Amino acid sequence: LEGRDDANTAELKRFVEHDLHYLDYRDTLAWYGRLGGLEWFDDNTKAFLGCNDRFFLLAVLLGRPDIRHPWLFARCREVEDDTDGYLDLWSRYHYKSTIITFAGSIQEIVRDPEITICVLSCTKPIAQAFLLQVQQEFENNELLKRIYHDVLWTDPKREASRWSRDKGIVVKRKQNPKEATIEAWGLVDGQPTSRHYRLLIYDDVVTQDLVGSPEMIKKVTERWELSDNLGTHGETRKQHAGTRYSFGDTYGIILERGVLQPRIYPATLDGTLDGEPVLLSPERWEQVKDAQRSTVAAQMLLNPVAGSEAVFLPQWFKSYDVRPTNLNVFITCDPSQGRSHSSDRTAIAVIGLDVAGNYYLLDGVRHRMPLSERYGHLKRFYTKWVDAIGVRSVTVGYEKYGMQSDLEVLKEWMERDKYHFAIEELNFPREGLHAKPQRIGRLEPYFRKGRFYFPAVVWNPNVAGSVGSLAYWSIADATDEAHREGQIVYRPYKGPSKNQLAAEKTGQGYRIAAPIKQIGEDRNVYDLTRTLMEEMIFFPFSPKDDLVDAVSRVFDLEPKSPNPHEAGMLETPVFEDS
Repeated sequence: LEGRDDANTAELKRFVEHDLHYLDYRDTLAWYGRLGGLEWFDDNTKAFLGCNDRFFLLAVLLGRPDIRHPWLFARCREVEDDTDGYLDLWSRYHYKSTIITFAGSIQEIVRDPEITICVLSCTKPIAQAFLLQVQQEFENNELLKRIYHDVLWTDPKREASRWSRDKGIVVKRKQNPKEATIEAWGLVDGQPTSRHYRLLIYDDVVTQDLVGSPEMIKKVTERWELSDNLGTHGETRKQHAGTRYSFGDTYGIILERGVLQPRIYPATLDGTLDGEPVLLSPERWEQVKDAQRSTVAAQMLLNPVAGSEAVFLPQWFKSYDVRPTNLNVFITCDPSQGRSHSSDRTAIAVIGLDVAGNYYLLDGVRHRMPLSERYGHLKRFYTKWVDAIGVRSVTVGYEKYGMQSDLEVLKEWMERDKYHFAIEELNFPREGLHAKPQRIGRLEPYFRKGRFYFPAVVWNPNVAGSVGSLAYWSIADATDEAHREGQIVYRPYKGPSKNQLAAEKTGQGYRIAAPIKQIGEDRNVYDLTRTLMEEMIFFPFSPKDDLVDAVSRVFDLEPKSPNPHEAGMLETPVFEDS
């Protein structure tokens, strides 16, 4: 609109700058109705509005009158105002891909033809379907080509340097990066190498076909993590859109990690089967409920039921802030040789067993490491706990499948250091009744009965207002209106609990549970308790399950509780709950 200073142009600029994102659906339609009758509503005006109003872009320039609905209007406004860093989970049939991926990509390109966009889906064919929709619009929409003639080709198949689903499409641009303007790739069937994009759009990362395959869910989640490498050296923008299919799907793991801000829109106003539908007609909603009884909770209400899939429910997790006086300690090591995508990290778990038969996570690590570091951790944990007050015995177990050559080296290093401790072989078949799922399943009754405890204090730098980036955790129940039932809720750590203060006062500070902070192979800090809880919540779908497997192997050491009848074994009175 440069060079136009008439009253109508001034009104248009004022509308976009001040009114556009404040007017409701009705008032916006009224404004456009009045605007449409003016003679100056020319191509430049349409181009200007398309760059600034995604609803107008869809309804007018892209010829989608079906977008004219108050709920869809509100979603256009919302995603346009806050585009990046969100996880948009909307019900099926509710236009998430139309508004975010289709119209969003087009709007980004006409605003800035130098942009590079990568659309990422579970598989490449799914991503290419999104690209094809944009490609065909740029080929066939004469209005769009006319008003954005400085960006779009008249005959792109002949004029563009690249114009295909496989290689991407390139619009008119001044720069010539190796990346196309927009490309489509799959997470699990070959992400691009040596390519970096300014905008990553994730759509349909999870599909119906993946639900029955925990291994595929794990693979998708891991590849989603790796896709971060597709960003530029500067700040890379990311947009996520999808629909839930399973409690343990990749979206569930993203939600639990809290790395994206969720925008969740179920098919009904209150998120229930009997609620009023937000977009579908009442008749259509009844049809959906009848035809999709097995999937309506996940795909339409975006509330997949955890109990039907999860082995471990977060409601079973118990915390301790002061450990028991007397323990037998068991150290189990899975050296992991990277046999699969879900088992490529060494996991060492330090578990305590009290006189009452309760188990406690005391210490441990889970990250990639060489044998020398593995030995250093085993030696450190053994030394720490064999000398700890109240610990009656320490037993170390090492997985047999990874230990034959390892054990010889470990023994040499023990000779070198003049420091010896016994290591028991842990022999685990990888198939049949004693394979990993069955091994891990042995933990279930102990958690279900509340006989396994995690440290109450964890390291979590995402909790504002805490001391030292520490936090207490708890599990939301049905009465918690601010969180979904079963969600792990973190509250700022302000200082020791009553139990911990009482332990310190009576000279038993050694019993106070501390957060288990470790440093991974990438030199980043992680908290072992949070790592284990995530693995367990989403097992068997979790992308990593090394640590929970190592914890389960405590049973192969045939653990026995300390003898309460030995001298000095009487427990100190339990402190009041904090």
